Amino acid sequence: MDRPALYDKDPMDELIQRGELFQEGTGIYTFGPLLTALIEFFERQFLKLAESCNAKSYRFPTLISAEYLQRIHYFNAFPHSLSFVTHLREDLDVIDDFASNARYEAGGLNTPPEAFSKIHSLLSPAVCNHLYFALADKPLPGGELAATAVGSCFRYEAINLDSLERLWDFSMREIIFVGPKDFVLKNRESARARMEGFFKEIGLVYMVESANDPFFIGEFRKQAAFQSAFQLKFEIRAALPFKDSTLAVGSYNYHQDFFGRNLNISLPDDSPAHTGCVAFGLERIAYAFLAQFGIEMDNWPAVVKDGLT
Repeated sequence: MDRPALYDKDPMDELIQRGELFQEGTGIYTFGPLLTALIEFFERQFLKLAESCNAKSYRFPTLISAEYLQRIHYFNAFPHSLSFVTHLREDLDVIDDFASNARYEAGGLNTPPEAFSKIHSLLSPAVCNHLYFALADKPLPGGELAATAVGSCFRYEAINLDSLERLWDFSMREIIFVGPKDFVLKNRESARARMEGFFKEIGLVYMVESANDPFFIGEFRKQAAFQSAFQLKFEIRAALPFKDSTLAVGSYNYHQDFFGRNLNISLPDDSPAHTGCVAFGLERIAYAFLAQFGIEMDNWPAVVKDGLT
């Protein structure tokens, strides 16, 4: 945090003026070529991190099963941020009525709620959950697994969805570890050390601090100090000089055996697997970078400019 920031303005207005950013809806943005190139630069660095961890590449769906989310108590932990998926009921009268009368009004579609199906799927709030679901109810092959994937994630944050700091629809790259405790913690620390070198190379102004996330606390959910005390979650918080604040652009997470227990993922000795992940918000880190270095590429660190080509 002692590094100097070269820029002290919010880049949002200039990005919109230059056509690099178009707001399609609340928390929903289209990105232009400059922002896209910057996001792709950071994505390549995170892929290098994944390779250094020997992480296998996966592809996960955008939809996520409500049944599996229930098994990890997600509805109890984050009900306010969920995004639900539905469709018209499989009834010709309902479908015909929708085709004839549906229209968008100030409050949204005028379609009555009873026209929609029951909810079986949601928009995925995180990437790593899909891997844990795929491993559920069976022994972990080989006893250890490192995986990586990038995907769209969705978290509704109400009035906070007013800039690139918080998006309803955002992209996340994760490197995920499943296995014994020592395997997970060793990989998490290796990833942290590697990213420390990269952030130093580009001159990012940031800090890493202990955080808490009630989702992973289980029966200790109401004890906010639990996660900090056991060093389960660390956030990478990049400086936003224009508002003298910081923004979480990534995290280093250790879930203990929470997923192993709740999803019955077992190790060779029949104990529940431990899990952890390193996660980066691609739009957030690009936004934080621009908040520190500005829109003009001439003012960017050489390693970033060279990495765009």
